[in-house]
Amino acid sequence: MQEDDTAAFEALLPGFRALDEARAARGDRSPLTWRGLRQAVGVYFAVSGPEPPQATDPYAPAPSTAP
Repeated sequence: MQEDDTAAFEALLPGFRALDEARAARGDRSPLTWRGLRQAVGVYFAVSGPEPPQATDPYAPAPSTAP
């Protein structure tokens, strides 16, 4: 599992640090939320070109499989 992978976690930290610094430079010092992360990724890809991969919200309720 990724949450148990120390190397993967440490590899992500520089990116989150850069994101936090960019947000702070724009005056946003609030905690980063899942919604804020998705918005930042969307803005990045809107400027840079290709569509971002569609990620699912890990906290969203599971889709219903009822008929």
